[in-house]
Amino acid sequence: MSTKDRTLQRYAETGLDRPRRRHERTAVPATDIEENSDQVVLRVDLPGVSEQSARVTVENRVLTIHGEPQVQAPDGYSLVRADQRFAAYWRSFELSEDLDTSGMKASMKNGVLTITIPRRAEARARKIDVTTE
Repeated sequence: MSTKDRTLQRYAETGLDRPRRRHERTAVPATDIEENSDQVVLRVDLPGVSEQSARVTVENRVLTIHGEPQVQAPDGYSLVRADQRFAAYWRSFELSEDLDTSGMKASMKNGVLTITIPRRAEARARKIDVTTE
């Protein structure tokens, strides 16, 4: 099994879903997952979602991402009616034990949410010097 396949297997969706309200639409945001020996980085496409309405939570090693796009009127105008409806974004991932969720960071830029999760120190690759006796 390739490294990419193992990564996707370890961070695959849990299949957990939130209860939906009647007539509510949800969408699964596109997500890129990258990893190295020090950390895992998720880049989640959340177009129309502000950093204030993006929500990232971790509970029982399940990372959940939620965001609701907002309809906004252009500067100088007030919204009178909004027929456009946008689906809320919702996605969950089960995290492996080698990740340190207490050191997670999240940032938002141009509709892309970037989540960085460091690996636990004991899970990181390290070089061990070999000495002569």
